[in-house]
Amino acid sequence: MEKKQKNINFLFSQFLLYTMILGILYSLLGFHFYEKEIDYKLEELVANEKIIINAEKERLSRTVANILGDLMYLVDNFEMHFKNNKNSACIQNNWRSFSKNKICYDQIRYLDTSGQEIMRVNYNPELKDGLIVPQEKLQNKAERYYFTNSIIIDHGDIFVSPLDLNIENGQIEQPLKPMIRIASPVVFNNEKIGIIILNYKAEKLIEGFNELRTISAGELSLLNIDGYYLSHVDKEKTWGFMYPEKTDSTIAVENPKLYAMIQENDSGILFDESGMHLFAKMDLMTDAEHLSNQLFPSKKPWIIVSTIRHDGKFSKLIEKNIGKKIYNFITDNYKVYTTIVLLAFLLSVIASIKNSDKQRMKMYSEIDSLTATYNRRAGYKYLKKSYERAKANGERMSICFMDINGLKDINDNLGHDHGDNILISVVQSIKEVIRSTDILIRLGGDEFLLALPRATCETSEEIWSRIKEKFETINKNENRPYIISVSHGIVELDNTTKESLAEQVAKADQLMYAEKKIIKKDIVVLRTEDTVIE
Repeated sequence: MEKKQKNINFLFSQFLLYTMILGILYSLLGFHFYEKEIDYKLEELVANEKIIINAEKERLSRTVANILGDLMYLVDNFEMHFKNNKNSACIQNNWRSFSKNKICYDQIRYLDTSGQEIMRVNYNPELKDGLIVPQEKLQNKAERYYFTNSIIIDHGDIFVSPLDLNIENGQIEQPLKPMIRIASPVVFNNEKIGIIILNYKAEKLIEGFNELRTISAGELSLLNIDGYYLSHVDKEKTWGFMYPEKTDSTIAVENPKLYAMIQENDSGILFDESGMHLFAKMDLMTDAEHLSNQLFPSKKPWIIVSTIRHDGKFSKLIEKNIGKKIYNFITDNYKVYTTIVLLAFLLSVIASIKNSDKQRMKMYSEIDSLTATYNRRAGYKYLKKSYERAKANGERMSICFMDINGLKDINDNLGHDHGDNILISVVQSIKEVIRSTDILIRLGGDEFLLALPRATCETSEEIWSRIKEKFETINKNENRPYIISVSHGIVELDNTTKESLAEQVAKADQLMYAEKKIIKKDIVVLRTEDTVIE
């Protein structure tokens, strides 16, 4: 009876031991893959939100660029008419037509240096036409911020006001009319004579931003540089800077950590207790650098923020608390992983070992051990594939045949250690310049071949010039007993020729050899006391 009990106890202890071992293996492996899956999905989520944010940045940038372009057109047109002594009626009629066709400008104005409106055209949405304002209704705007800020800037520069709400007779106009005022000085005989101001109606700009919420996974917000909401899923939070009772309706109050991060960076991601926040500042000059020297007061006045909250459908993806992540893992996957954990673990170990051996063998068979470039056999294989791909896609491709000058002299006089050193230095210099898609092959000895997909002969020569600069820098700054000199020949491969790839490579070899004959007349690769590197 006692022996039977011991057997039962041993069996039970082994069962507990194996259960613990398998449970630990299951937990480690299963949670590892669970985190990988979550990370991948989170990367996708972040990538999609960044695409949306960047697309909106481009839309806003193009819109602003069009506005700035319109303003500078009006400035140039005004100065031309003024120079040619055209009367104001001609200019105002042009403005009226401009206003009618553009629709988006509430007002077009010319103010003199005292702030007095000299000309103004208002757009009338009911008549769908621009209206010339009579002289008796023109006002002095000398005290308005947009005049005082724009009259002091240089000709060619542009003042862009904050995006705010239009005010009439001291009251916020109803219904709300978002507005941006853009101004630039006008000159005559190199003397500033006033400014031209466009009042841009920003309803469409904000409506376009709001439409993105239908495709965004997060809550999209548009902020001004002070952190106030210009657009928010909760409309009651918008335009806080325009209403004394809503001055706390700002991200600086709601999330000081995020606001501090926004102030210090142009873009970024913040995870906190409320969720994940992606933000990016919008650069107004992205599509308008050709129009103006500078924007005032800021070329980055708006910030786009996407907030994905913990209580939403993506809460598991943005969870960073390890305890909650383990709980989510157990509730989501315990049935699946309890049946496959051991087999999955064994298979993954076997597959990992086999794959590691395969990759190691492949590397040894294809890579030149000294220079870590493709050897001749493997290099030609990848060169042929790249060439066939270029032919199939109708793309340009060039090859550069290279030969190190004087390698034999270096080996014979300085030893093979120096010979190996120059080979490694040449390859390292080339790799610092070329692209990841380019293929560098050591053909043998001192000869190399560089394949440059999607590169013309001219582009390849530019790349070679940068490589050559690397050599010259080493020659000038490092007191080696030799100088690095490489001859080259570049050929742009012809997709239509009947010549074989080998024949075209031979052409590059011939060009290299022709250059080598010239270089060898004047070069001595072994450095002496009289050697001067310019």
